[in-house]
Order: sequence, then C-alpha cells, then structure tokens
Amino acid sequence: MGERFFGVIAEAYKAWNAELVGFLNRQLKRSPDTAQDLAQETFAKWLAASHGAEPPEKPRAYLYEIARNLLRDHWRREGVRGEHLAASLDDRDFAPQADSLAADAGSQPEARADVNQRLRRLQAAIDAMP
Repeated sequence: MGERFFGVIAEAYKAWNAELVGFLNRQLKRSPDTAQDLAQETFAKWLAASHGAEPPEKPRAYLYEIARNLLRDHWRREGVRGEHLAASLDDRDFAPQADSLAADAGSQPEARADVNQRLRRLQAAIDAMP
C-alpha cells in the first residue's frame, strides 16, 4: 500500500468518521457504542481490502457501502441471537403475559408453539425489509 492510499483513508476518516457514526447510530436505533464499533470496522475493512489497489473514485460512497454491509451482518447476527433466545424461552415453558399476542392461544403447548412460530416469521419478514 502506498502513501497515497493511506492519505486517502486518513482524509476520509477526518472528513466522514463523525458523519458515519451518526448514520450508523440512527440505523441502530441509538446504540452509540455499536455505531462506533461498526464505523471503526468500516475503515478497517477498507484497509484490509486495499492490497495495493487504487483508492476508489468516490471514497465516501465506498465507505457507506461497507457500512451498510456491516449493518446487514450485524442485524443477521442479532436475528440469530433472537432466534436462540426465543428457542430457549420455549424450552423453559415460557408463559406469555396476559396482554401478549400469544396469550389468546391458551396454555396448550401446540397452540403456543404455533403462535410463537408465526411471530418469528413475522419478525423475520420485518427484519428482511430494507
């Protein structure tokens, strides 16, 4: 990697890091620590992917593309964690609150499992939205 490439990254960091952190923070629904981590990972991925290549013509757009990909990965990981949490709640005879959607399913295990499965599908569809 040449000095020119490092210079471009350094300038990009100075110019857009705060903006990128703000964007990520809004996307993550006000999670500043995770936004900082993802912004740092964005620049790290750019450095790792360079391998002597020329800097992109539009470095800001390139940064945001990396950041959006990292957000997708983050949300996928969180979705997997949510599925594991839901499964562990099912395994512990989780009883829904009276005001929850699953409450009307009664105490029958099959009905509760059916409602939980529908809720997971709904959450997956929502998570898949842009």
